[in-house]
Formats: sequence, structure tokens, C-alpha cells
Amino acid sequence: IVGVSPFRVAMDVYLRKCGLVDEKDEQESEHLWIGRMIEPAIAEMLADRTGMNVEKAEPLLHASEPNLGARLDYIADGRFNVECKFLTTFGRGNWPEDADEVPQSIVAQTTYQIGIARTAGLYLEKSLVPRLLNGVSFRIYEVAFDEELYALLEAAAKRFWRDHVVPRVPPPLD
Repeated sequence: IVGVSPFRVAMDVYLRKCGLVDEKDEQESEHLWIGRMIEPAIAEMLADRTGMNVEKAEPLLHASEPNLGARLDYIADGRFNVECKFLTTFGRGNWPEDADEVPQSIVAQTTYQIGIARTAGLYLEKSLVPRLLNGVSFRIYEVAFDEELYALLEAAAKRFWRDHVVPRVPPPLD
């Protein structure tokens, strides 16, 4: 909804939140299916490389805004958000193999996840983003939590809900 996702636009979110599209009915691409299937292995690789205890996370809801939520992949040592990424040469797009930082879409995603977790009483320090590229290159990125960015993302999510989902007014097409 803030325009940084390479995979979804505001209209996709609107259709899901209004119940006009059921995620269960959507066809999952082969690439997404492989990524979902390999995600536990990527989490295991993170645990093996770092010695951390990595556990599957449950979906979280904002403490005072029940329409805002986040799905974290895993939590490491009870202190770190873990967002697993599986990329292929086809899907790496704006994230080159030798990049020192994650793309802005992942900064926004992990910042929002930690912000929601903190409102729910789970204090996570930062995000770890283990990335497996082409099945042969494994790297762990760290993403600091940015309170100012979270405040902007939370405000955008509230505004989207209030201005589009509740009154059933579609957002402009991107």
C-alpha cells in the first residue's frame, strides 16, 4: 500500500481485505511454491550458521488496531525477527547477489513486522534476513528497526483501512 512491493499493489491488498478475492483460491506460482517449501530449510540454515534457536512465529495483531497485523516467518532467540528469502536469478531483480543491503521493500516489510510485534508486547531488536540465492549462495542480512519509518507505515495502513477498506472505495490503480 506504500508502493514499494515488487509483487503486490494497493488494489491487491484492497481486494483481499474486502473479501473479494480469497487467497486460498489464487493459483500459487511455481516460484512462490518452491520458496514456501524451502523456507523451513532456510531457517534451519540460519540456526546452523548462527547457533541461534529459530522458531516458527505465529501471526500477530496490533494491540489497539485489530485490523493491522503481521506474519513473521520465524523468531530467533526470542529477540530477532526472521524473514526468510529464496531467490533465483529470475526473481532477484532489484537485489543483486553482491548487495550489502536488502531492498527497500524488505526494509518496509521487516520494520512493519517488528512494529506490530512490539505493540503486541513482543520486543524484537532487529530483523535477520537469511537469503538463499539459486540454491547455492547463502547470506544473512541485518535490518535495524526504524521507529520513524514504522510510524509512517502504521499511519499508511490505518489510512488505507479507513479510506478504502471500510467504505469499500478501491484505491487508485498504480
